[in-house]
Amino acid sequence: MSELAALTNDIGSLIIRMKINTEFPIAEYEKKLLALHGRYRVELGDFPYDMLLTEHLRAKTQRKLNTMLRAE
Repeated sequence: MSELAALTNDIGSLIIRMKINTEFPIAEYEKKLLALHGRYRVELGDFPYDMLLTEHLRAKTQRKLNTMLRAE
């Protein structure tokens, strides 16, 4: 997951540089954005958890916790 965190930082950094430099070249932005998008796809592909499965597990765990709290 650290690679996704690093990617998030890189995207945030690109956005900040664009805000600071009002003459930010669009061609450079497009090139960097496409590179970051490529990295995102690679990292997401390496992510070992299915997001739907994770969502299901989260909901199941929340229901179980709610039941336990009501029992107390």
